[in-house]
Amino acid sequence: MASCRTALTDEGKETVRLYRVLRNEHQKFIDRLEGRLGDVGRFYSLLRRVAMRVSARNVLCGTADRIVHGPVNAEVPVVLPGGSVLTATMSALSSRRPA
Repeated sequence: MASCRTALTDEGKETVRLYRVLRNEHQKFIDRLEGRLGDVGRFYSLLRRVAMRVSARNVLCGTADRIVHGPVNAEVPVVLPGGSVLTATMSALSSRRPA
């Protein structure tokens, strides 16, 4: 059986590093807020819902010129620098939401 290996590019490593910095700063913010306001569970729940829309998975530079709609999912071909094409998949509902 052949073994599969993957490796992050320098840009991928930098994206992971920036994500970790952002995550740590976010936690510090929540800790400070709780220190000043007490239990902020409802507020934190709101922040988590907002944060789910933007994640480390969504940080790639490229050009998307179309959405291919399907009954359940939509596909978005994204041309990356260098010409490689990555196809992003999302729910059909998400594909119809304004950005």
